[in-house]
Amino acid sequence: MPVKSYDIEESVINLPSFDNESWIIAVEQATGLKQEILRIQYNTLLLLKDINDNKASFERLAWFNIWTREMLLLDSVFAASDHNSEFLLQILDRISFELMLHLHTILDPLVCVEKKSKSVSSGPAETRNTMIVDRLRAYTAWCLWNDLDYLQDFTHPETLKHIWSPEPARGIMADSENYAEYVKYYGEIDTETDEKLLAKGLFKQRDRGLHNKHRLQTWLDHKDLIKWKTKLKQLSKFNNSSPSFFSLFDESEKSICKRLKTLNLRFMYVSYIQSSLLIHGSSLETNLRFHEEGFTLNTMKNEESSSGLTKSICGKCMTFLIVLKLLQAELWKQ
Repeated sequence: MPVKSYDIEESVINLPSFDNESWIIAVEQATGLKQEILRIQYNTLLLLKDINDNKASFERLAWFNIWTREMLLLDSVFAASDHNSEFLLQILDRISFELMLHLHTILDPLVCVEKKSKSVSSGPAETRNTMIVDRLRAYTAWCLWNDLDYLQDFTHPETLKHIWSPEPARGIMADSENYAEYVKYYGEIDTETDEKLLAKGLFKQRDRGLHNKHRLQTWLDHKDLIKWKTKLKQLSKFNNSSPSFFSLFDESEKSICKRLKTLNLRFMYVSYIQSSLLIHGSSLETNLRFHEEGFTLNTMKNEESSSGLTKSICGKCMTFLIVLKLLQAELWKQ
């Protein structure tokens, strides 16, 4: 595999284009919560208009990562609320809640600096910018660390061997009688069984994965991220799972629960646990409603509950929009 240089200073970010007039019309024609979702999306898109250059940096990668997450979140909320899917909206509310905590951590030093700046005649703005940029870089390093962990599995020999094996598909298709039964339940097998083509696919996956691993490792070793890589490596020695973003700044905050406790918001962990039970399917209470005579099946199509969840997510997304605007002012000086 040829060694490739991934110089972040030479990289650019391709910004998406959008039809301004079409968005204005869409917002004006929508009603209720749909209009609220589209309005937030439109204003999030408008942030791109204020970007005066698209040169990449690790702090800007963090900003665009958050921006994209908000846009995808709003797309999903629009679809889920349109179908009153309480199930999807609870999951999306959890995603927005986690992003809120991450952004709160990024902005943590801002409050401290603002308090100190009242008694300092010079320098607070520069200090604030430095601290925010540093935390954005930490966020990028944390994301890259998790991406690298995924790629370790993606390129593992055992993973590649099983993904690109012609079995069991070839074995099922070889027995015409059993295959006919299989088709009744699962339909035709469209999995490739040609060993030469599979070998090419394995090579491409491994090659792509190794190139990506090289890029991530190169970036994590960059002078702007190396201290965060070192911190993540240190924390990983004492954790069975990937370190939390919060633990980069406070090693006692190994989980969302502990982060909420620090913020005196431990009570909010209840809703987080409820959404976890829903996602993992480890609860009867989320799917069945029990009463004295028995129980009913919970299809999670309650309009009132769906509306409340949509409003909750929209509220958080408005906060994300404000935070993105604030961070943008630090990253793209006019």
